[in-house]
Amino acid sequence: GRNAIDGSLCFDGSGANEVGYPALALADSDDWHFDGDFTMEGWIKRGKPVPTAMAVVGQWESSGGTDRNAAIYLNNQNKLIAYQNRSTTNYSVISASALEQDVWYHFAFVLQGSNLRLYMNGVQTQATSVSGTQNNSTATFFVASEANSNNAGTYSFSGCLSNVRVIKGTALYEDGTTFTPPTEQLTVIPG
Repeated sequence: GRNAIDGSLCFDGSGANEVGYPALALADSDDWHFDGDFTMEGWIKRGKPVPTAMAVVGQWESSGGTDRNAAIYLNNQNKLIAYQNRSTTNYSVISASALEQDVWYHFAFVLQGSNLRLYMNGVQTQATSVSGTQNNSTATFFVASEANSNNAGTYSFSGCLSNVRVIKGTALYEDGTTFTPPTEQLTVIPG
């Protein structure tokens, strides 16, 4: 999967509640407990149409409850939707339009204070206010999947991802801003 800035990882997930598809799994860590501002961003190129849901990146267990943190998905309308779970309430923000197959898009999922936002190609598509305490999930943090109750990947992603970056403690894109998506590889930012 060449480009969206010098290369990508491509996945052939099913988008169904099945295990065994390739994904990147990262052990639970305090790095994933977003107890303040955060940014999750990267480049995405959707593969096949989404039958149910495809997990892109995040720490989210399919069985629900409080073992959920924050995650980004493609829904069955091929729209990007991002969630944060706080005090057992799922807050979400969604892209305005469907992602076309084999087209690169930049995404940014940001929490700044109590304002949760989603940006597509540098334009804020939706925002919502959140309240309550951020959950501290113990699920596996996945790229291209989500955790089931056994921490195995499910709802796997089909397509390519590049320059995925997770920043704890920093809302990289301020509320209401429009920005030019990065044209160089993403770098480490403190947080």
